[in-house]
Amino acid sequence: MKELDIFRIFASFPLIGIFVPDVATALQSSISAISTAHAIVDITLSVCVLICSIGIYYAESKGLKTA
Repeated sequence: MKELDIFRIFASFPLIGIFVPDVATALQSSISAISTAHAIVDITLSVCVLICSIGIYYAESKGLKTA
């Protein structure tokens, strides 16, 4: 579980680093100004973080050791 926690943290860093400028671009112009590659990376990292969070929640609810 410790590896899952670490993976979730390090997947969040690039997600924030790409997502924040994309949101600023979308607010200043249109959503179509965001490149397809950025959208794919944003979605992929979001899904990874979500899956890790669900796995951690499931493990903690079953009483498995997470540290």
